[in-house]
Amino acid sequence: MYCEKCGTELTDEIVKCPKCGNEVKKEESNSKQSENKIDIKKLKKMIKSNIRYVYYILAVLIFFMFMIAASNISTYGVNISNIESIGGETLEEAYYYELGGIYAGYATVVRGIGIFISAVLVWLGANFKKENKDEKMS
Repeated sequence: MYCEKCGTELTDEIVKCPKCGNEVKKEESNSKQSENKIDIKKLKKMIKSNIRYVYYILAVLIFFMFMIAASNISTYGVNISNIESIGGETLEEAYYYELGGIYAGYATVVRGIGIFISAVLVWLGANFKKENKDEKMS
């Protein structure tokens, strides 16, 4: 047992800390300690059973974030490809047109990455659920 105030190691018979004079509180009974352990086990089970929902929520959020980003990239790519020069078709205009196509391709890649990450999170959530069922059965 240790003093709560100064950290000095104490024996069970001591009522006041010899170093700082702090009153020593006796440790809780074994029944209260076992109740606390049971409560902690229940809390851990509750967290484990609900963590899969965190995976699902993250999957949905990431999916929509990537879709919105891809939409913005695509839109700005179209805007860039529509830029026209004053004097007619120039090399610069052709560059902007091709750049718009590159942005459209990049938007497709972003959508694919978003779908992949979302699918992985859903898979993790589903497997976490299965692990909890396996633990309950044993």
